[in-house]
Amino acid sequence: MRKNIKANLGWMGVVVTFFLFILWGRLFYLQVYATAKYQTLARKNAIRIIDVKAPRGEILDRNGKKIVTNKAVYTVSLLFTGLKNADVILPKLAQILQVSEEELRLKIKNSKARPYEPIRLATDVPWEVVAKIEERRYELPGVTVSIEPARDYPYGNLLAHVVGYIQEIKDTQLKEHQAEGYKLGDMFGQTGLESFYESVLRGKNGGREIEVDAKGNPVRDLGIKTRPEQGNSLVLTIDVDLQKAAEESLKKTIAALQNRYPDARAGAVVALDVRSGEVLAMASYPTFDPAAFPKGLTQKQVDEYIRNPDRPLYNRAVSATYPPGSTFKMVTGMAALLNRVTTPSETIFDPGYYKLGNRAFKDWNPRGHGVVNFVKAIKESCNVYFWTMARRLGVEKIVEVGKQFGLGMMTGIDLPGESSGLLPTPEWKKETNTAIIEKNLKPKIDKIKSDYEQRIARAKTSEEKKRLEAERDKKIQAINRQIEIYRWETEWQQYDTLNMAIGQGYNNYTLLQLANYVAMIANGGIRYQPHLVKKVLDNRGKVIEEVKPRVLSKAKIPENILNYVRQGMREVTMPGGTAGGVFAGFPVAVAAKTGTAQVFGKDDHGLFVAYAPFENPRIAVAAIIEHGGHGGSSAGLVARDVLAAYFKVPKVNTRVFGPVE
Repeated sequence: MRKNIKANLGWMGVVVTFFLFILWGRLFYLQVYATAKYQTLARKNAIRIIDVKAPRGEILDRNGKKIVTNKAVYTVSLLFTGLKNADVILPKLAQILQVSEEELRLKIKNSKARPYEPIRLATDVPWEVVAKIEERRYELPGVTVSIEPARDYPYGNLLAHVVGYIQEIKDTQLKEHQAEGYKLGDMFGQTGLESFYESVLRGKNGGREIEVDAKGNPVRDLGIKTRPEQGNSLVLTIDVDLQKAAEESLKKTIAALQNRYPDARAGAVVALDVRSGEVLAMASYPTFDPAAFPKGLTQKQVDEYIRNPDRPLYNRAVSATYPPGSTFKMVTGMAALLNRVTTPSETIFDPGYYKLGNRAFKDWNPRGHGVVNFVKAIKESCNVYFWTMARRLGVEKIVEVGKQFGLGMMTGIDLPGESSGLLPTPEWKKETNTAIIEKNLKPKIDKIKSDYEQRIARAKTSEEKKRLEAERDKKIQAINRQIEIYRWETEWQQYDTLNMAIGQGYNNYTLLQLANYVAMIANGGIRYQPHLVKKVLDNRGKVIEEVKPRVLSKAKIPENILNYVRQGMREVTMPGGTAGGVFAGFPVAVAAKTGTAQVFGKDDHGLFVAYAPFENPRIAVAAIIEHGGHGGSSAGLVARDVLAAYFKVPKVNTRVFGPVE
C-alpha cells in the first residue's frame, strides 16, 4: 500500500512539474517574445477616439457669392463623471446658460454617449457665457467648452426654403445611415439642398485621442490624431440679386394686398432659364430662419414656424399644388389648333356667358368680349372661347397636350418634397370616386347594420324595435344618397371638361410645373429638367462635377401653333390685354398670361406666368399670391419685379390695381 502511495505521489509530482513548465513557458513568451504586441493592445484598450467635427461644404450662388458657409462657435458639453455632482453642477450651469435645469437633465437622459464622450448641452454659445463658465471653472467639474463648426448665413433668411436647414441626426435617420459612419450628435440635412445633397455636403470628421481608465473614464487628452476634412461645396444656378428681388417683391406685394384681401398671406415665385432649366430664383413666403434649427427652437420659434397656420416651413414653389386658372388656357388653345377644331382666324361671339343645357356659365367679364379669335381670346382671357373649343375637343385631347408639357408629373428637381400635382382624366375620376364608395361609404352602411342588429336584438318591446329599425333605415338612406352622388361623379361630365379648359375643376399643379410649361412655350417645346446645382467643388475649390442641361422630352407642337400662342401671350402685356396696365412702359417685350383660380369660401388665388424677351426668350417666371384676387394685380406685380431685376431696368408702375383677370 505504501508503494502505491509513493507511486501516486511520484506521478502527481511529474504532472505538477509539467504544468509548471507550461506556465513558465507561457510567461516567458508573453514577457519576452510578445511584449511589444501586448503593449500595443493594452494601449489600444486604454485609448478612445472622440470625433472632431468637420465643417460641411459651402453653398454658393452662380457668381460665387456665399449663401451658406461656416463659422466657429463655442459648444458647452458635460464630460461623463458618473454625474455624482449633478445636483450641484446643473443648477449653476443652467443659470449661466439661461435655460431650465430640467432641460439639461433631459439632454443628459436622452444622450447615449459613452463614459469618455462629452454630452453636448448648448451650441453657438456667446463669448460672455463662455467667460462666465471659465470664471467659475472650479465650481463646474466636467463642464467643457470646445470650438466646433456651425452653419453661417451671410444673407440671413435668403433662399431658406431652397437651402433648407440642419439639425442633430434623428433616431430614424441614424438607423438608416449608421453604416455610413453617422453617430449621435452629428448634424444632418433635414430639408432642402442640405437634405438632398447630404452625402455631398457632409465632411469627414477627424479624431482626438483620449486616454481612459479601466472603467472608461477619461484620464488625459492625447491631442488630435486625424484632422477633419470639410465637405464638398455646391455652386447653384441661383442668382443672389434676383433672389433678393423675388423675396422682397413677394413680401411687399402681400403686405400691400392685405387691406383688400386679408387672407392674402402667402405666395411663391419661380424663375427659370428657358435654355437650360436652371433655376434662377425660387422664393416662398412666409419664410423662416435656417440658423435657428441647429441650436434647437425656442418656444417662440416653435409657435412661429411649426404651429403657424401659414406654414412658413412649406416650400410653396415645389410642394404646394394649385388650380392654374387661366394660365392653363394655352393648353386648351394648342389642343384646338393641333386637332384642327378651329383655325387662328375663326371668330366666335362672346355675349358674356356660355350655355350648357339649362345652365349658363358666366365669363369672368360679364359684359363679354364680343367677337373673338384665337389671339384675342388669350389676350383678353375669354372663357367663352375656350369653353367652345373644349366642347369641340373633348377632355382626352386636352389631356394629351397637358402631358406633353409635363403638367401633373414631377419635374425631377434636385429638392425633396416635390409634388406631382394632378392632370385629371375620366379614368382618374372614376377610380377616385369608386374608391370613396367602396372603401369609405359602404363600410359605414355595414357598421350601421351591425350596430343596430345588436340593439334591435336587445329591444324589450315591439315599439322599441320599430323605432330602432326606423333609425337604422334613416341613417342608411342618408349614406345611400351620398353613394348616388359619388356614382354620378364617377363619370366624367361635360361641365368637367368646361372647368378643365379654363384651369379650374380638378386641375392642380405646382408653380414649378407652370414655370417649366411656359419655358417650353418660349423655347420651342423642349422640356428641361429644372435643377438648382450647377457645379460641385471639392474642399480645395476644384470642380469635381458639372451639371449639364438634361432634356426630358420634346412637345410635338408645330412651330406655327406655338407662334400663335406666343403672339396671344405678347398681347396680354399690351394695351387692352389683361396685364396691359401692369407692364405699361416696361422697356423689355414680355409675353405673359394672367390667371385667377377660384377657391371655395375664400378669395381667389392670383397667378401669373411670363417669359422674356419676346423675340429671344431667356427667362420664364411663374408666380402666385394665395387668395390675392386677380392674377394681374397680385402675382403679376411680383413677376414684373423679378423681370425688372433680371434685365436690370427701373421698376415702373409699382402698384397697379384694377379689373384685370
